[in-house]
Order: sequence, then structure tokens, then C-alpha cells
Amino acid sequence: MESNMKNIKSQEDFDKQLLMAGDKFTVVHFFSPGCGACKTLHSKVNQFAAMHPGLQFLMVNYNEQTEICKRLNVHVLPLFHFYRGVEGHIYSFSCTIATFHKFKDALKRHGVQTKSLAAEKVSEESEHNSNAPLTDIPKASDASPNMDGDDSPIESKQ
Repeated sequence: MESNMKNIKSQEDFDKQLLMAGDKFTVVHFFSPGCGACKTLHSKVNQFAAMHPGLQFLMVNYNEQTEICKRLNVHVLPLFHFYRGVEGHIYSFSCTIATFHKFKDALKRHGVQTKSLAAEKVSEESEHNSNAPLTDIPKASDASPNMDGDDSPIESKQ
């Protein structure tokens, strides 16, 4: 199964991914490996993406793609932009792990069906009860699914 998360490598890549998405709802997540709130939110975004394969997630590393971020007026992290087909950019907001409900609420306001609260609660409980540490955004120098520099899809750690 192909991942619905992709690291953006250039402006051309960003434009291509939005074009290829067609009418698919696209979430663009702007982050920085040095941002504490980004690190904390990273595993939640991965989990949410895995639960919603009908959405496309584009990950934009602020440190590596500063020109894209400047062009899109990204001044706070973590930041999310929503895009949909010919409508283009339809919404922007920032949230943290403590306010992740804003992310889900914003999706619902834009007509995106999310998993039921019961399904999310079960998933959160299983994540909480697992012995695995929380997934942090790795440093740029670390080889990882999120920052490894290749064009393969991001795979969440389970």
C-alpha cells in the first residue's frame, strides 16, 4: 500500500504534488526538526494520516524549503494548509498536540469525514498502552522515513 504522506523536495515537487492530487483533499504540514511543538505533534499527524488514506499529506521541512515557506507566508510552526483541486488553498491554521482537535474540527468544516471518536479513542489508547516511545521528528542529519532525502513515501512507525 502506498503511503499518503510525501516529503516535499522542491518548489517543483510541491506544485507537481498539488496538481497530481486533483480534487483529493490535501493537507500540507509545515514543520522544523528543531521545533519542540512539531516534534510532539509529528507522531499524531502520522497516526492520523494512516487512519485517513483518502487524504494526501505533504510534509514541508521549513529548514530545507525556506523559499516555499517564505512564498506561502509561513511564519509560525507547526502550520497546516488545506488545499482542494481547483479551489486551491482553502484554509491555514496552527495547532499543537494540546489543540489537535482544531485540526480535526477544521477538516470537518471543510467537508472531510474523519474516523469516529470511538475509533480514534481506541487507536489513541493502543498507542498510549504500547511500550514504543513517541515518534519525534528526527534531526536533519538522521536517516529516517521523514528526513532521509529520498523520494520514497513516508511510512509511519508502528
